[in-house]
Amino acid sequence: MGAVIAIGALGGSGTRAIAQVLMDAGIYLGDSLNNANDNKLFTRLFKNPSFYNGAGKEEIQERLAIFEEYMRTDHLSPKSIKRLLKAAFDNPLARNSFTFNIRILYKTLSKPCNRQTWGW
Repeated sequence: MGAVIAIGALGGSGTRAIAQVLMDAGIYLGDSLNNANDNKLFTRLFKNPSFYNGAGKEEIQERLAIFEEYMRTDHLSPKSIKRLLKAAFDNPLARNSFTFNIRILYKTLSKPCNRQTWGW
């Protein structure tokens, strides 16, 4: 599986700087980041109040698997894309742009890779 790096803390605590150092070192933190270097895919999948309050273990595991598939392989199966797009559109906190939709659809066509180290 390789190494997975997760950065988490309160805003203004230096996470943006840490994320930048990791990216400068060649660690993949995603291809859809906001100004604070937060991974917007993670937001789309997990930062939804209704999901957070009602998700069971199986649904959480499913979303974690989609996130890992995207981040580790840069590729998504059609089944994963369907579930990701549903999660994104069901999330009132996510702003889903045309660019995001095209990027996600492109993931079915991309050649899978195997990143040994990635994070968010």
